[in-house]
Amino acid sequence: MRLAVILGLTVLLLASIVSASNYQISIDPVNTSILPDQSALFKLQITNFDDVEQRFQVYTFDTDWVLRLDPPLTAVPEDTLQEHKLWVKPKRSAGFGTQGITVMIKQLRDRIISQESLIVHVRDPNRQPGVYAPSVQLIVNAPTDHDPNEPLGVTVNYRNRNFLNITEMTVQVVSPLFAMKEFTTQLGPRGEKSAELTFDLDPYQEPGEYPIRAVLVYLNDTINEGAKTIRVAEVENVAESLEDSGGLLRYVSTLTLENKGNVETEYDAKLPTNWFRNLFSTTEPKVSLTRVAGEAYHVWTVTLEPQEVLVVERSENYRLLALVIVLILAGVLVYYLTRSPVIAVKEVISLREEGEEGSSSLKVRLFVKNRTSKQLSNVSVIDRVPSIGKYAQQETLGTVSPTKVVKSPKKGTVLKWELDILEPFEERILSYGLDSKLKIVGKLRLPSGKIHFTTKHGKERVTYTKNTHYEE
Repeated sequence: MRLAVILGLTVLLLASIVSASNYQISIDPVNTSILPDQSALFKLQITNFDDVEQRFQVYTFDTDWVLRLDPPLTAVPEDTLQEHKLWVKPKRSAGFGTQGITVMIKQLRDRIISQESLIVHVRDPNRQPGVYAPSVQLIVNAPTDHDPNEPLGVTVNYRNRNFLNITEMTVQVVSPLFAMKEFTTQLGPRGEKSAELTFDLDPYQEPGEYPIRAVLVYLNDTINEGAKTIRVAEVENVAESLEDSGGLLRYVSTLTLENKGNVETEYDAKLPTNWFRNLFSTTEPKVSLTRVAGEAYHVWTVTLEPQEVLVVERSENYRLLALVIVLILAGVLVYYLTRSPVIAVKEVISLREEGEEGSSSLKVRLFVKNRTSKQLSNVSVIDRVPSIGKYAQQETLGTVSPTKVVKSPKKGTVLKWELDILEPFEERILSYGLDSKLKIVGKLRLPSGKIHFTTKHGKERVTYTKNTHYEE
């Protein structure tokens, strides 16, 4: 009896007519109570009142149903009534029970869309007459694009389309992305519920499109299925870990790179440096100094597969530099410890008059200086006049004459000045004349002078001037 009432209401509701100024559409039910493998039948009439033909398109957005027109709808000539059979067949996902299908009829010339609701009752062949068949609408929602490093949220919405009290219904959510999750719920007459589920994905999941499928099971029968396709996004994520080690003027920087993304990634790993550090750096793999935005770096350009780990290393060794500095400092220290405390310089000046060719008279000067802050005693200066010339005493003011003058046929004339002491940083200038027996043309070599002295600690030492040359 209840089924008859529903079918009567269906007939009244679907005997609908859509009118426009130049056409009219009517849909009448013919057979709306069907089994899952059958098609419901409706009569579609389109009347064209215009004086030109009109074209129409019939379709639905309800993915649980398939529409078919017999004959196919192409064009309706002017002033014509055209009749078609409209077959509506449920898919497996449509389930059982009384259901509504929204049909769209579009007039193509003016792009006017008419919307009609068709009521169809899908009978369960395994159920007794008069008992409601389970009919539950199922919608699966999930983000279209998703980062596998983030938890995935999936919402399952289900709505009871009739007055059946569903006391125990199993919901299964399955996907290649995660393990199946299953739970049991209740759904009262015309009731509606939703479940929000969270799944942790493999962070290295390969990019691509994957289905998420929900299945409703009631009394061991699958009553509906729904699916949603999501796209796992490409993620480039290279993690760096820097470790510094070493000691005793040798330092090692170890940079560990790990591709935590899900695609092959090209990456620039950088360690800051400068031109000085670069002189003492070695890298593995070998790279050279590179400037990035005006700053100096060692840069490794690497390609990493997902989950691949790569280690690059830079070593800075300053031990050789330290050794060179120590040797230089040691050399300087040795020099200062062993150098003579007396500076002795000998120079020769020509006394030739202007226009005279060659020179026979020279002036020799000896500079003697105590470079230390300590007094030197028993200072004596000895110089030798070569046999080519003879000593000429100078009587100018301030000139210190030699204490001794000794002549030798072979060695020439030996001059000796006894200064006794040299005060700290004191400087003495000793000079004498040298007359050559012949005109000097060319180069004349004079022997080096010798300075004897005694240090503060009583040590006797000798310092020499460099050999002096005079050249015309």
